[in-house]
Amino acid sequence: MEHKTLHTTRLPLLFLACVLLWAGCAQDPPAAQEQLPSGPPSQAPAPASSEISAPPPPLENLPTADVVSHDGSIYILMYHHFVEDPAECNDVTTTTEHFRSDLQWLKDNGYTFLLPRDLAGCASLPEKGVMITIDDGYASCYYAAYPILQELEAKAVISLIVAGQESGDPGFLSWEMCREMAGSGLVEFGSHTYDCHRYDEEHGTYGIQRRPGEPREDYEARVLPDLQTSIDAIEGELGQPVRFFAYPHGKTEPWAEDFLREHFAVTVTTRVAPADLSDGLYQLPRYNINTTNSPACYMH
Repeated sequence: MEHKTLHTTRLPLLFLACVLLWAGCAQDPPAAQEQLPSGPPSQAPAPASSEISAPPPPLENLPTADVVSHDGSIYILMYHHFVEDPAECNDVTTTTEHFRSDLQWLKDNGYTFLLPRDLAGCASLPEKGVMITIDDGYASCYYAAYPILQELEAKAVISLIVAGQESGDPGFLSWEMCREMAGSGLVEFGSHTYDCHRYDEEHGTYGIQRRPGEPREDYEARVLPDLQTSIDAIEGELGQPVRFFAYPHGKTEPWAEDFLREHFAVTVTTRVAPADLSDGLYQLPRYNINTTNSPACYMH
């Protein structure tokens, strides 16, 4: 009789748990993250050994692959910053535990991790493809996310706000960290501008957007050298071509398009949708992932 009572008590609890899980994933996708904050990079804890393994020599003679067309679509997921404590999370921050769970779910469900070089240089792609993108280039990419990528043999592209590397700010990746990750073959690096990422309060514009009333000549003199500097720095430090660009705050700008398409093979926004590659590899949409959602909420 006691066993029967326990069994019947568990049924409502099990039903409630299922309802809560369904509700978390059944909610509508978040609105397009057109004004994502860069997310304050709290200093990630250093590994047990403070030494970073010696970086490999630069990889040379790596031509930029020709852009090819694809049929079908892939999912592109967007992350920014990684912490241990869930209390430190916001819309663009997730925990290492959550990140590991996301990647494990992708592996368990047969997804193949792709990098921009795969999209730019391969005419055929796996049936279930996913690209992990990490914006800004915070140090937590190395201390928190990179060990998980290694553990699960997953791949990711990191878009750098290159001024962070050049300044030596400890909240951002160092070039030495970037070289180690690039040498692993698991991480590719793209541009998130040199120092044009910020919100311009004076003019009310984001990232590479033109300012109100700004002449095109002034715009190009202000923004295009910044983009070129980011490319030159990444290629010079890592010895690899830069194929990928993430629009700051997801804000596109027609005056920059010719430059971007000339210098990058793949660009991404923050619009929310699967990325239909038959339309090309520019201004691709992606899903912002944090601790309030997961790939399982959007992918089938």
